[in-house]
Amino acid sequence: MDKARELEQQFEKSLEKTEQQVLAGQVDTTDTQARYLGYLGRLRPVLISSSRYLAYSSDVGESFRPVVAPRVVTGAYALSWTYVTGDCCYEAWKASQKARELAPDYLNSIVGLTFAKRAIFQATASMLLPSLTIHSIVKYSALALKKWGVQNVRVRQWLPSALGLGFIPFLPALFDEPVEEYVDSTFDRLERKLYPDADSPVRRAFAALKHHTQELHEQADKEKKE
Repeated sequence: MDKARELEQQFEKSLEKTEQQVLAGQVDTTDTQARYLGYLGRLRPVLISSSRYLAYSSDVGESFRPVVAPRVVTGAYALSWTYVTGDCCYEAWKASQKARELAPDYLNSIVGLTFAKRAIFQATASMLLPSLTIHSIVKYSALALKKWGVQNVRVRQWLPSALGLGFIPFLPALFDEPVEEYVDSTFDRLERKLYPDADSPVRRAFAALKHHTQELHEQADKEKKE
């Protein structure tokens, strides 16, 4: 009982700390385990596409049955888009706090550009590229099994799904950094074009936001190493 109570207290402290960090804008969700919520939508090509290719096999024919119910797929997509939307709104909220402090006259511009920047990142790094990657893994592994003449129905049904699921943990390392760098550089050019004066309040606000994000990334990397 004492051990259970101790674990409960530790959890409560951890939750309270997280709440304080969120309210203070001290969290970047791409550095947390919540990042993987953005990939739940990939369960559709992982669990459905392999079955679709399996349905083309003559040895399965009419005995084919879906691997998962459609509502599971719908729920996975709903969770993905909920995470993506929430993350974009949270970044926009943090931008509004910084804008009120440094450039209140440009509040709408700063919030709008920040939201658009995050939305493009999430749509690309969380939805588009992972979808193409996982779909390709499932598709071509299923076709390879058919070409190699694998007769075991369970292997042909589940191995492509297992390969697709097994690749999901590598998606952040594969896509996040290059997509973030490209989106950052694109929006940096846009900000310089819209606001040429580097010393203007709006440019200082954008610089402060970027510096804050870099600090969060560095802190997250440090905690992972510890």
